[in-house]
Order: sequence, then structure tokens, then C-alpha cells
Amino acid sequence: MKNLFCQQMDFMTNKILDEGLEVAKIKKIDERLTQAAYDIEKKINKIKEEKIALVIASFVIHFIAIFIGVIIDKLFLVLALALVSGLMVGFLILIKYKSNVTFNLKYELDKAKKDIYNSLGVPKTARKIDVLFDAVDLNGRKASHYKNKELLVYKEGKNLCFASKVAIYSIPISSIKKVNISDKKEEYQGWNKIEPEDHEAYANSIYIRYNRKGTLKWTYMINSRHIEILLNDEEYEIIIPNYDIAEFEYIYMEF
Repeated sequence: MKNLFCQQMDFMTNKILDEGLEVAKIKKIDERLTQAAYDIEKKINKIKEEKIALVIASFVIHFIAIFIGVIIDKLFLVLALALVSGLMVGFLILIKYKSNVTFNLKYELDKAKKDIYNSLGVPKTARKIDVLFDAVDLNGRKASHYKNKELLVYKEGKNLCFASKVAIYSIPISSIKKVNISDKKEEYQGWNKIEPEDHEAYANSIYIRYNRKGTLKWTYMINSRHIEILLNDEEYEIIIPNYDIAEFEYIYMEF
């Protein structure tokens, strides 16, 4: 069954090129607002990448310090080099991620999102719901994992509306035919909640696997809901993580 939410991406830049969904799209955002939000996200992601690079550099420096100390058999030198390198990297990270630059970027991103949703006429009562998107590359090849995207969801008359940073999509509530609980581990990327993925609140929704060294992590949705809908005589599905399904159902069932 085809996922209603499928976005085309440039996997090299992680930029969304098209969300598709023409069957449900009712209003598209001004591309200038979307580009502004994307540019801010790009800056934030660059800072995150630099942080990771600094952490890796710290491990390398510590390794070199220990290696030199072992060779010359000087424990004091090992400790001194490790301490100095740790302080240097820690200082750089502190400057980079506790500065007003990072705070201001996050503030600007929040404002850019508000501008987008205001321009689309999204009501303030809309709720934040995570939705699993399919992702395809420039050649239409599907990624092996889902993209976990946060949408603003609300009811408008007899329709259910989904607002992204690109457009608003709407389906008749009557088009929802069935809800299935997935029995598979579904790999995904992206996290939108305040609490971390390993928080106890998501124990029945998230499965995390690490490699033997604990340096690599794979995240999977478990018990996610595949909601079958029928639009223009075609079958689609909307995939909602288990932790958001109660909130999602409440939106379209409330009167």
C-alpha cells in the first residue's frame, strides 16, 4: 500500500525537493518562507556536525597522548596531555554551543515556522503529531528507512488537515477505513520530542540497537499504526508512531 506521505529528497544535502501528495494538497506555502526555514536548519545542522567533529578530535588527541605516554613511559605526561586536550576541546564546544549564536538560530527557526503556519492559516489549536514519511532520491529510489516528521494536525469540518513547512494536506475523515498495528521493527531517522528516544515513555514505541562498541545507533519504531484510507478509489496509508496514536485519534474523533 502506498504511503500518503512520500517526499523526494536530495540525500547529499538532506533538502526536501518535493513532498508530492498532490492527491491531498490544498494549499502550498510561499517558497521564500520555506527557503528561509531551510537555511536556518542548515546552519543549525552545520553546528551539530562541527560538534561531532570536535568530539572525534578529542578522542584522537587522547589516543595520541596515551600512545606517546606509553612509548616514553611517562604517566604524568599522559595525564597532562589528556587533561589539556580535554580542556581545549571542552572549551571549544562550550564557546560553540552555549553562545548566543546557537540560541538565536533556534529562536529564528521557531519564528520562521510560525510565519509559515500563520501564512497557511493553521489554527493555534492544531496539535503536533509525528508522521512517518517515505523518502525517495532524485531517481525515485526509496530509502530503507522512514523520515520521522512533525506535522500540525487539526480537524476542519469533516476533514482532517496536516500542515507541514511546505503545504497543507486534507483528507475526509470518512476516508479512514482501518487501523493496523505493525508487527515489524521499522527503521526511522529524525526525532521531534523534548524527551530523548530512550525515555521510558517510549518503551512501547521505540526500539534502539547499538553495535558492539556502542558507537553506532539504529532506531526503530515498534507497534506503529498504519491507517488505511481510500482517496479517489485508491488505497493509501498514513503511518503514526505508537506514542502519538492516542492524540491523533482524539483529534478526528472529537466533536
